[in-house]
Amino acid sequence: MNEVLENLAFTTNIICTGAIIACYIKTIKNERRRSKLLDELKKEREEQEATYKKWKEIVQNDIIARGQGTD
Repeated sequence: MNEVLENLAFTTNIICTGAIIACYIKTIKNERRRSKLLDELKKEREEQEATYKKWKEIVQNDIIARGQGTD
């Protein structure tokens, strides 16, 4: 009976260790995916900010030009 319990404990230990390793690997993959998505979002935001600044400058220049044209 003790031998059966020892074998069961050993097998359970191996299964749990495998499950822990699998979870760790999944966490690493998710972290890499998350990091990649954050990098993509950061790049997209930088592009949007650059576009916003460009259009803001165009509008400001247009307002200045219109103001100078009416004087």
